[in-house]
Amino acid sequence: MAAAEHINFNTKTLQRNKLSVKRSHTKTITNKYSGICYLRILIAEHCDFNRHLLETFLKCQGYDVTSVQDGLEALQRFYYDNAPFDLVLTDIDIPGINGNILARHIRNLNSAVPVIALSNSTTSIGEYFDGVIKKPLQLPELLEIVEGALPHL
Repeated sequence: MAAAEHINFNTKTLQRNKLSVKRSHTKTITNKYSGICYLRILIAEHCDFNRHLLETFLKCQGYDVTSVQDGLEALQRFYYDNAPFDLVLTDIDIPGINGNILARHIRNLNSAVPVIALSNSTTSIGEYFDGVIKKPLQLPELLEIVEGALPHL
């Protein structure tokens, strides 16, 4: 019954996990049950250019983005960050643990969080992904897939 009531880009105070953090220009969904939620995306991409492109583009779209360059660091951030992530974008061939293993661990920790693969080929994509964005990245396609995968609270 909980549906997204509206999306805004106002500066608000985050009230999640009893933390109060000031953020500006971040996409939010207002939910009548839980209040304001900031949409957080975790990116795991080893290529500096792609990681920077994804991070910059999604921040310009209003998302709160955290990016890392290896799978183990992504798993640690997913597990230990103070505020939960709403979406994970991961390359398949990343150092540490690969994207397939990362997706499996994220599924075990929180099966409600969508995980999207970033890959040159769909043959190496495991079963734990909710979608695939083929490289080279096409920003309109990326935005469509991201917005389709994010929770509508």
